[in-house]
Amino acid sequence: MNVAQQVKLGIQSYEKAHQLIVKHKMWGYVLLPGIINLALFIISGILAWQYSTEFTSIIINYVPWINELNANANWIKTTIQIIILIVIRILFLLAYLYTYKYIVLILMTPILPIISEKAEANLTGSDFPFNTKQFIKDIIRGLVLATKNGVKELLLLAILFFLSFLPIIGLASPVIIFIVQAYFTGFSMLDYYQERHQVSVKESKQFIYQNKWLSIINGSGFIGLSLVPIIGQLIAPSYSVIAATIAMQQLNKR
Repeated sequence: MNVAQQVKLGIQSYEKAHQLIVKHKMWGYVLLPGIINLALFIISGILAWQYSTEFTSIIINYVPWINELNANANWIKTTIQIIILIVIRILFLLAYLYTYKYIVLILMTPILPIISEKAEANLTGSDFPFNTKQFIKDIIRGLVLATKNGVKELLLLAILFFLSFLPIIGLASPVIIFIVQAYFTGFSMLDYYQERHQVSVKESKQFIYQNKWLSIINGSGFIGLSLVPIIGQLIAPSYSVIAATIAMQQLNKR
């Protein structure tokens, strides 16, 4: 498939995911990981909000000249505090957005393959008998893959961060960073289908790299939905893995 076809398939798969969920009443499969996802988002937000305030206080206390300002310059101290607090909260947000999806992928490794399997069963009428041994193998594969992808992504983002200080490349770096994050997110979602069909990790990597724009679009959908308060948090994991399953099914037909 060329790039345009992959992009089109990736977008259409989200629309078809919604149709499949409605048709087969898969709301239970949507809400279970969604509730976990939303709870994780709220807990992380509360902790980030609390600790960002504490970090600001620590920084202020360790900068002597700020504490030495006289009473008439209190407004300067307050302004500096606000600026530092905003910067720290932005850094917390960026760190959270990076780690969040991998926390979700790791915590939901036992759940997302089941949702992918159910989606394929509804699509094709196939029956997938539960196998404890295979289920454990799938969980281990998902955990290892998510961890390895996380390390690779971190290294790539570190390189992109330093390259962002260069002219021209610096302007494009935010877009490239987003594409990298989306690719690795979509990779995990597409691989659930691959592992169920006994495709090796090596072969899965080759296949997904050949269809990298499908992976990027799927991952973009996950990230985009995750940024929508409450509703997006509830549906992002399930919609993404179901969309990935539909896309892989369409690729198999071709």
